[in-house]
Amino acid sequence: MNNAGGGFHAAFVDLSAKGEEVLIAENYTSASRLIELVLPHIDHGERGGSIVNITSIEGHRGAPGYATYAAMKAALANLSVSLALELAPRLVRLKCVAPDMIPTPDMIPTPGIELDPIDEPLPVSTPLPIRASSRDFALATRFLVSDASRFITGTTIHDDGGNLAGGGWRRQPSDTYRT
Repeated sequence: MNNAGGGFHAAFVDLSAKGEEVLIAENYTSASRLIELVLPHIDHGERGGSIVNITSIEGHRGAPGYATYAAMKAALANLSVSLALELAPRLVRLKCVAPDMIPTPDMIPTPGIELDPIDEPLPVSTPLPIRASSRDFALATRFLVSDASRFITGTTIHDDGGNLAGGGWRRQPSDTYRT
């Protein structure tokens, strides 16, 4: 599982060259280098192996203030699709998980967004009437690295409660949530 990355809010016109270099290195270069390092160690026999790259919902939709971060997550998703085809004869499967916001210990709150403690559901309105937790993300990722996904390659699972599919549709605050 390739889970490197990070980002910060900055309007594209205000992003320094150094800031851009950091975003590219953290969200794309580190992931592509790790793939290069693990490929010689993946079983090339009948079983093959999986590489799961963690992208983001932001790599599949507009992200004002996070344009370079989103572009690098989109680049990683495209790299995964391309390598899935290139490495298929070696039984190496590449897949992505694109979560929406999931709490992490390094998360810095965005002004105006109040976060619950780590591993508690985030107050996010999603089409599904449940709230995300790090466990949801872990279960999706565990499935993709397991043999249960041996015929899945070159695709992304959007672990986002339906936010990408909703295309901006948001659950009303009066709707009930289940945890």
